[in-house]
Amino acid sequence: MFLEKNKILDSIGGLNDVTKMSAQVKDFFGDQKIDGICSFIRNKFGFHYEHWDDIDVLIDNEVKQFTEFEIWLSMEDSGNKIFASTNAVMQKVIFSEMTKLGFTGNDAELFDDLFELALRGARILREFTIAYLTEVLPVTWVKTEELEIMSPLYSDVKLPLIVAGRP
Repeated sequence: MFLEKNKILDSIGGLNDVTKMSAQVKDFFGDQKIDGICSFIRNKFGFHYEHWDDIDVLIDNEVKQFTEFEIWLSMEDSGNKIFASTNAVMQKVIFSEMTKLGFTGNDAELFDDLFELALRGARILREFTIAYLTEVLPVTWVKTEELEIMSPLYSDVKLPLIVAGRP
């Protein structure tokens, strides 16, 4: 887990709100189903991770359930954009994984569960971050001499004028 792996709590001792909120983070992600689906989405669909071939099989299996797809094209570029069908297939893959992990319900119920988990997880992480920064920064922050600078007014900023002609 992030808190242990990065030794977040080791350096701060027993601070009240941080300790309380870290327990909530641990409880939330300690649930195997929650940790499983969050890790699955992060690892398989996160754009900053490398591509895993096993997701192709899962996507291919779910695509077979669709008889038609929706796509839109624009005048400026190709159809290589995320469109409604891509979203629907990704959701089916996620719902299938949720079912494997022990979540129950139809697609609408699984969506509601996932949405609720995302909101609850975001709230818990936000509260932990606030507690951490509020309690740790005053202890670890090294204050240096203050420096006041004047920033330009918006009306003073001049952008270069670039004019392109047609050949």
